[in-house]
Amino acid sequence: MPATRRHLIEVAERPRSGAGENDFWYDVRNQVRNALTDLAMLCEIASDEQLKQMFDPLKREDFDETISSQPPKRADLKMFLNALLDSHGKDVIDKKEHWRYKLAVDIIRAGSEYFVQKKGYDKETHQVMIKQVIDIFGSRYDEQM
Repeated sequence: MPATRRHLIEVAERPRSGAGENDFWYDVRNQVRNALTDLAMLCEIASDEQLKQMFDPLKREDFDETISSQPPKRADLKMFLNALLDSHGKDVIDKKEHWRYKLAVDIIRAGSEYFVQKKGYDKETHQVMIKQVIDIFGSRYDEQM
């Protein structure tokens, strides 16, 4: 298990404290920013087949949960998004949660725009509905800013 993953598990299991933790979280924030930039660049240059092998949704039988020391064969983006958007038990979007709202709107808009651009739904009524979803979330996003 990589050192950062091991440390994250340890941090999650104990109370927050000390300057050492601040340094750790500073490093993690930088690693995440760099990893997301690298991931975006990778998506621009990798072939569709390579991307499919990395991101095609996992099936339950592809991942044995008992072998936690080995990484899954592919990224489970749904699991990642659920963890990222988890509000830690909150039922309402408040000011502290607003960044998650904006992120969720960006994800919905990007996915919807993908369907519109790629003609993912052939029927005109579906295209209109998808464009309405983009408009609804776009206006809500602008209102919330």
